[in-house]
Amino acid sequence: MPLNVLKLSDLTEKTLSGKTVIVRVNLDVPVENGQVVDDFRLQGVAETVKFLTERNSKVILIGHVGRPAGKVVEELRLSSVTQRLAEILGCEIKKSDEVLGLNTQRLVNELKAGEILMLENIRFDPREEENDADFARKLAELGDIYVNECFGSSHRRHVSLVGIPQHLPSYAGLGFTKEIDTLTKIRENPRRPLVFIVGGSKKDKVKFVKKISSLADKILLGGKLMFAEELEGTPKVQFPIDAVHIDDIGPQSVTLFCKSIKIAKTVVWVGPLGRFEEDKYSEGTKQVARCVIEGGAFSVAGGGDTLAALQKAGYRNQFNFCSTGGGALLDFLADGTLPGIEALQSTDEM
Repeated sequence: MPLNVLKLSDLTEKTLSGKTVIVRVNLDVPVENGQVVDDFRLQGVAETVKFLTERNSKVILIGHVGRPAGKVVEELRLSSVTQRLAEILGCEIKKSDEVLGLNTQRLVNELKAGEILMLENIRFDPREEENDADFARKLAELGDIYVNECFGSSHRRHVSLVGIPQHLPSYAGLGFTKEIDTLTKIRENPRRPLVFIVGGSKKDKVKFVKKISSLADKILLGGKLMFAEELEGTPKVQFPIDAVHIDDIGPQSVTLFCKSIKIAKTVVWVGPLGRFEEDKYSEGTKQVARCVIEGGAFSVAGGGDTLAALQKAGYRNQFNFCSTGGGALLDFLADGTLPGIEALQSTDEM
């Protein structure tokens, strides 16, 4: 781990027994018709939660789904997510229908060792994304220890990621630790050639492409980035040379990209190469994924859309490491840290 980040795995049962542990978890999973349709991120959360309950901690889970913009949005409540996580853990998870308030306080007071409580979607409260100091203090008062098990959002300066750690002894969760360990090796001593595949629908990745150009040997662009004029002339960047309408890279581009992928020793992929939700625009992503697997490089994929696209193509489980973050992954590889990591470096062990 970088610098002096404290890890949950270092804590003993004696330290954790009877303590109330606030865990920021990654709950931002796709839900359709009241059912979680991809529980990859919830599976990642489970290891840390089990670690705590098996050591007789009282566990309070906080997280978000979607972007409710500080308002209560009924379809973004955490009921379905809570139910699916309880199934994965094989135990009951109590749930509050609010973030803070009398009901939450009552449920926290009633919590027994080994039990779990889920608070409502933290982004229902506008103070979360505002990083409000008073909101951070009130949330911290619910627990004794804080754990970050949400690498995927740790590039955000939100209360649940950087505010609460100012008030409690704070640690990196088990999955969080694996993410940083894996990405640190790629950042500091990658097996080369190191090839990045960067796509998706977010044009804000432009700044990351420029930053990682000093780390990469080659950067292959797809999605909206194939039209990013700002990246023309950027060293090591390869644009597609043909497209299927404007929604996918074309077959000539697949062939060109695969030449770089086949000689790569490390491949990092963030963002699908086309509008993979529609079958007719998913072929570029599928063919390039096949090249990655057949090439045998150490392969890392990150971000919700990336993982969904690779799952649809049938290749996700064949990647060596799947990160829960897309933007967070690029941020970390570009800068070597994240706000959520820095927040874990200023606390002392108990």
